[in-house]
Amino acid sequence: MNFSIHRLISLVSDQYPDNIAVQNGAQIITYKELDERSNSFAAYLISLGVRPGCFIPIIARKSVSVFIVLLGILKTGAAYVPISTDFSIETIHKILSQIEAKIICIDDDILTMYDKNEVIRHIPLSFVFSQENNLQAKFDCLEGAGNEYAYMVFTSGSTGDPKGVLVTHNNLIATYRSWEVVYQLSPDDKHLQMANISFDVFAGDWIRAFCSGATLVLCDKSVLLSAEKLYYLIDSVKITVAEFVPAILRILIKYCERKTKRLSSFRLLLCGSDVWTMSEYRKVKLLCEPQARVVSSYGLTEATIDSTYFEEKNGSLLKNEDLVPLGVPFPHVSTYIVNEEFEAKDSGELLIGGQGVAHGYFNNNALEQGRFITGSDHKQKLFRTGDCVKKLSDGNIYFYGRNIHCINVRGVRIDLNAVESTLKGHPDIEQALLLTKNTNDESKSELDLYIVPNNDSLTYNSVKEYIIKKINNFPFPKSIFIVEQLFLTFNNKINRKYIPTEIKKVLTEHSP
Repeated sequence: MNFSIHRLISLVSDQYPDNIAVQNGAQIITYKELDERSNSFAAYLISLGVRPGCFIPIIARKSVSVFIVLLGILKTGAAYVPISTDFSIETIHKILSQIEAKIICIDDDILTMYDKNEVIRHIPLSFVFSQENNLQAKFDCLEGAGNEYAYMVFTSGSTGDPKGVLVTHNNLIATYRSWEVVYQLSPDDKHLQMANISFDVFAGDWIRAFCSGATLVLCDKSVLLSAEKLYYLIDSVKITVAEFVPAILRILIKYCERKTKRLSSFRLLLCGSDVWTMSEYRKVKLLCEPQARVVSSYGLTEATIDSTYFEEKNGSLLKNEDLVPLGVPFPHVSTYIVNEEFEAKDSGELLIGGQGVAHGYFNNNALEQGRFITGSDHKQKLFRTGDCVKKLSDGNIYFYGRNIHCINVRGVRIDLNAVESTLKGHPDIEQALLLTKNTNDESKSELDLYIVPNNDSLTYNSVKEYIIKKINNFPFPKSIFIVEQLFLTFNNKINRKYIPTEIKKVLTEHSP
């Protein structure tokens, strides 16, 4: 395969020139205009010396301009580097330093906050709609090759240090072709775009929409965090496809149940990037129309967005408190479950192979060698996910823990993620966070449990009885801290680095 993602989008633009490509409130842009303006911007970048192999950061909030800019960057043969405006200045500077940025595409209002640097050229995003963005690009400069980098997403993982993951056009094309078949994508769809620009799901949103000639509807952060506003946007625009993270979907479920609303416009509702329960999955199914599909997706940045998917079939034996399985691999993906000696087993660590496995990490050979490995056939590259899984009798892969979140407390090995996921199966618990007070001296280590409840009926003993039935020898915390909410990361996952400080109530064994 040697075909670029922007070339595919240009072909779609020729086929559906008048279809709306992006809608942001009252602002819209057709595929024809998106193609023309991104061509002109590519020509401008080329005039500045941008060539294949360059990395061009985009520091911006979501907007119509962002998509013109990123497509323009791709058409030069360069790769775009999405950087969230929610990142700290320190993190942003680390990223810019790593890639030795010479050109930065940046929101106009953010540009005024940056010190001018003679070495770096700052291009405000408003440029793409200015009269200056009118250079004619030679199409042969815009073809691109499939093995070139398309983007580099920086992810902190468990270390807190940003590491760049290099994703190629071939990775994206292969992933899109699987989505196209499995999701039956159509130019008539309206895709809701919720993910932060620096999250790889953001790429999944625009690729699914643009490569199929559909409309991408942008959702502002202020709307995303308000269930009422989010529901109104979905209902008024008649969104047919959207990918949620569980934290946002839970808010929407509660709103719909409270207001007796339905999610009637969806034909395909996706949820991924974090664990959720079968109870929640089935609630979503009931809120959607009978013909709508509810699919749980699983993937990692290092394996290009999505690798497996789950869709419940008739006769499922899964219980409501069970986690939603990771599912089965997409057509372009191969999966392996191995033990510590890399022997194939029905339970162990999940390895991912196939055309979605990214090129690797940027300038980090030590980390790359530990995570990207060669398969036993010596022909394919595999990615070590660090996720502990098992194969169910129906062929679905089931997640039960994360290697990096395993700790020892009073001599007991505990997977924090597995415990938190189990707790969320409790009918009175919405979210749970388990933290250790002291990991230096195992004999003195204790656990702190923070819970966001669904109602006021939660008791210490009900939680304790629930968890010890499911996890053997669990050293249950002496107190449960009831909080209004947990801190979320910029991509709406629970942020383990921040301890909740506003405690509503403390539950103990002796509390009423």
